[in-house]
Amino acid sequence: MASMADVASGSKEKAEAPKITSENAYKLSTYDMRQELVRRECLDMPEADYCHNVFLKRLMTELVKDEQAVSEQHTEVVVDKAQLERYV
Repeated sequence: MASMADVASGSKEKAEAPKITSENAYKLSTYDMRQELVRRECLDMPEADYCHNVFLKRLMTELVKDEQAVSEQHTEVVVDKAQLERYV
């Protein structure tokens, strides 16, 4: 909660938007999905195809790719750490 001094001075904490994941993407509005696809530069469909379901399917594809890449990176780190521990 902002104090009266913060409000009076005009300083505000920037509220961070919640991270979009494959588990919460279905909650986004059509507009929010479109904005996220534009931000990710993957709005690669004809304008005539724009609709909520198409945006959701395309966004889910991107989110799953991202989550898979993070998982693979984590696996590599864990395997490398295990190998180092084995030889020490």
